Amino acid sequence: MLVETYLLLITSLGNAVVVGALVITACVYLVVAGSRRPALALACAFGLAALGVCVAKLLCMGCHSNPLDPALRSPSGHVAISTAVYGMLTAIITARMNRWQSVLAWIGAISLILLIAASRVLLGFHTFDEVIVGFVIGGTSYALARRFALRKETIKFNGLALAATAAVVIVIFHGVQFPFEQAIQWLALYIRHNATVC
Repeated sequence: MLVETYLLLITSLGNAVVVGALVITACVYLVVAGSRRPALALACAFGLAALGVCVAKLLCMGCHSNPLDPALRSPSGHVAISTAVYGMLTAIITARMNRWQSVLAWIGAISLILLIAASRVLLGFHTFDEVIVGFVIGGTSYALARRFALRKETIKFNGLALAATAAVVIVIFHGVQFPFEQAIQWLALYIRHNATVC
């Protein structure tokens, strides 16, 4: 199935390993280039999205009755992390671009995020509602990190070089998997059976 192969390729771009490696590489690049605030903003966007997803998944899976919505099994971490990180990377990269380059970059980033979201639903990993929760978590993480950590005037680097570096990291880490979801499921089961928080 050629379509499934492409969908798996797209969905892997939202994998926590790929995105995490991208964040680490981009943060090192930004710090070396003298842009510490953008590096902090990117790290915060990733950290907030990852934390938000973990909390949402634990609430959905760990409680006997889901306090968020009984229809939600597992909010989409791929979508949350992709929205926060690819959004923040685009904000950082476009800070020194002209208007048309910036518009094209944002169209590309939003298209990538939407493709990752669609692939999660089409592959049967998540429902539409779970993807929407992922967008809310990722969008909130992006907005908070941008508001409190990113300052446009402090950006001093070559945006195209950062974009090229990001592309290389994505290619290198594509397909690498760690059992994050299984760890969250184990913790949720532990909470369900041993804790009285829900």
